[in-house]
Amino acid sequence: MRTKIYLDETGDNGFSFDNDTTSYWFTIVGIIVAENEEAELERRLHELANIYRQGGQIKSSQWNNDRKRAQFVDDLMKLSWRGYALVVDKRQLVGDGFLYKKTFYKRIPRQIYQYLKTVLSNADVYPDPVGSEQFQGELKKYILKKCPGDLFDEASFNFRSAKTNRITQLADFTSGTLFKDLRDGTSLFDSLSKNFVVKRWPLKRNSFSDCVDNLDDDYDQDIAELSFNLAKAFLETNKGNDDPLFVDQTRFLEMLIYGKGVMEKGSVRLIRHFEKRGQSA
Repeated sequence: MRTKIYLDETGDNGFSFDNDTTSYWFTIVGIIVAENEEAELERRLHELANIYRQGGQIKSSQWNNDRKRAQFVDDLMKLSWRGYALVVDKRQLVGDGFLYKKTFYKRIPRQIYQYLKTVLSNADVYPDPVGSEQFQGELKKYILKKCPGDLFDEASFNFRSAKTNRITQLADFTSGTLFKDLRDGTSLFDSLSKNFVVKRWPLKRNSFSDCVDNLDDDYDQDIAELSFNLAKAFLETNKGNDDPLFVDQTRFLEMLIYGKGVMEKGSVRLIRHFEKRGQSA
């Protein structure tokens, strides 16, 4: 049985943060649904669209009332679906060559692939064609390059417009809601996060003390910093390694260093917590 992955993104590739039109964040959501559950999910989403939008689109930009958005989120959680969310903090990318649009969109597909590759061999991927053509092109190229030809080919990578496809609209809605939480400090995504694996990228810490609030009396700074640096070195050395063993090891270390809420199911509260501390989650 095949899996369907519907992708959509919110945000821009700009880095002129003194400009009101430039966002700090870039969010990407993948809605993952089993083939035998796809028709039922579309049917239920269409019913909700009739209730909340008079049959219109359920895209994030169509919702101006946060109370109704929150009610809609509650109803979405009664349906059968799961998702993956990537939160890109563009402020952490300045100075790393990302000022070039091509570089920005070229590096993101790797982060998506690292999580989705376990299901890609038996999946069809559907990005929203209304999004960035460059992002879509780089994503398709990267996935086709990484996946063996007999497991994933061009026929598995198609486009489904949010204008006509309800699950693509769900990807748009959840991505936009996550983006709104990060930008405006709302908590609308908190309930949705129960269905999501949320990953923030890039993950940056300069020392062990950046990762903790309270330390035990028997804390040994030298040992802690040595362990932290060894873990960071391992992550840096193996960041492009696709071997399943190393992927599991790097994910485990990331959870230890950056907090399990970044890699596992959870809300964006952890991200905002570090924002308040002036850190990077």
